[in-house]
Amino acid sequence: EPGDAEPPGPGRSSVFELQVADTPDGDKQPQLIVKGALDRELRDSYELTLRVRDGGQPGRSSSALLRVLISDVNDNSPRFDRGLYEAELPENSPPGTPILQLRATDLDTGVNGQLEYVFGPATESVRRLLRLDESSGWLSVLHRLDREEVGQLRFSVLAKDRGQPP
Repeated sequence: EPGDAEPPGPGRSSVFELQVADTPDGDKQPQLIVKGALDRELRDSYELTLRVRDGGQPGRSSSALLRVLISDVNDNSPRFDRGLYEAELPENSPPGTPILQLRATDLDTGVNGQLEYVFGPATESVRRLLRLDESSGWLSVLHRLDREEVGQLRFSVLAKDRGQPP
């Protein structure tokens, strides 16, 4: 019997519908139809009970569990924990001195949720003086800073995921 002829209730789904199609050779072919929105970030799987009955007397039936796993698409952008990061650093800090860690998150999974941190449009002095670890988001000293040469650095950092499209 086709599923979901009645309103959703116990054992019913508002997202899926079971339809039975006739094949050219006279058999019946069940088809699971998606009739509602799927969002993996809200729900990543569904468990449905598929029940079949024959038309005999007495009627016989069987059921099976159907697990539907929702795969991820790259539909979320990375978001930084804060809109502005600020740090103070002593003059002449040696190379390798950690400054701060930028943190962003992406609700997607797999490569779609793996982040890479890169400098946005940055001056030559930022790229010469600072190092940004692309996988961890750690910003550190690349070359010693001289307050008389550079008193303040302002720059942007982008967090990009490795999914397609990025």
